[in-house]
Amino acid sequence: MYCIAILTDQEQFFAQTLKTVPTVVFLALPGVSGLNAAEHLRSLYPKCGIIWCSDLDFSLHAFRLRIEYFFMKPVEEQKIKEGLSIWLECKKVR
Repeated sequence: MYCIAILTDQEQFFAQTLKTVPTVVFLALPGVSGLNAAEHLRSLYPKCGIIWCSDLDFSLHAFRLRIEYFFMKPVEEQKIKEGLSIWLECKKVR
């Protein structure tokens, strides 16, 4: 069973992850808040898939954190689908 979480509020999200560990997260927080959340999420749950959308270009940070899929705003359905597809392929390899 997969737990898919959509992260829009850091505090609420991390409180929820204490109850249920996410399998994959769509992270869409502005600026440095998104970077901080991605780093924190990766440190807590290294096997969790992360699809990260940001208004700033954190692509190098995303690469360093081994984020499955990073893209810049605007949020578009096609980009989310591509991210999920890549995450599923990565999951098969692991």
